[in-house]
Amino acid sequence: MDIYLKWARTRSLACDVFNCAFLTVLKLCVRSFDAPVSISLPNLKVLHFRDTKFGDGALITKLLSSCPALEELVLLSCVLDDISVLKISHPLLKKLGLIRNGRCKVKYSFVLDAPRLLYLEFAGYIPLGCTVKNLHSLVEARVDFDTNRGGLSSSNSALKDSANEFVCALSNVRFLHLSNYFTKALNRLKNKFPVFPELRRLEYGIDDKPGCSLLQNLIENSPQLETIKLNFNNGFLPRENIPIGVWDRLKVVTRSWLLANNERDFRVDEDLRFMRYILKNARVLERFDLQAQMSREEYLNATNKISTFPRASSSCKVCLIIRNLPDQFQI
Repeated sequence: MDIYLKWARTRSLACDVFNCAFLTVLKLCVRSFDAPVSISLPNLKVLHFRDTKFGDGALITKLLSSCPALEELVLLSCVLDDISVLKISHPLLKKLGLIRNGRCKVKYSFVLDAPRLLYLEFAGYIPLGCTVKNLHSLVEARVDFDTNRGGLSSSNSALKDSANEFVCALSNVRFLHLSNYFTKALNRLKNKFPVFPELRRLEYGIDDKPGCSLLQNLIENSPQLETIKLNFNNGFLPRENIPIGVWDRLKVVTRSWLLANNERDFRVDEDLRFMRYILKNARVLERFDLQAQMSREEYLNATNKISTFPRASSSCKVCLIIRNLPDQFQI
């Protein structure tokens, strides 16, 4: 049985909802959560909260302990301002999403213990303290630290240690997605990446030279990395900012479009120069995907230029994925 409820307060809900042996999916959109005296959801596997204010971290702990079969937990746009410790601990949890929670001040410390967790998405402010353990099953992580928090600098040892603890806990992942805000936060805190021995695919946001340095550090610390998707913002392209040898192990490179303020962020000449640089220097590259928005005339001009680019890898294919045109084109 699945239930989705949008209500003002949980105290208005029937207590039977929180004591249902047959319930497997529960998604709540409530203004505030007041835990019933009794909670027993033995077969609940999916639990979502949206736009909900939690007055006490103990409520979340109580919920988790009352859902022994829980596999997926998502807190989306929830208010956690009054929580001192956000503790997520569950032996069977496989998917966790903590997305845009809190407002402008995050005072809580974060504790995560989930030995079977496979997927983690975290978007928001860096917690003031962070303890993460038993993530040896983690396969994929998406992280987006908010950079608008005051005091985000290397002199703030609490945030620096918290970010470092969080990043090191991800070192076993195979697929990693990092926003440009995340890389800005790490740069301001003067943090570096640990070794990622199993990392195969990376999606990386970048819009400045410090982000290039962190990207180089990450690629060098990921011996199994083969596929990378680069999201360049503000028209920034790394090219010579990253040494040639860094690209040698990569087999697939994707340059993704980003649209800012409803305007095109794709600059044909700049992107073609970046493509030429990669094709010329990546010796084992098998495919370069360029996701773009361009007119058919721009496409024809681009294909003519690309066909003349030297390629260090003779087997490399170039694929143009044109957002506003129906087909994909391979060169």
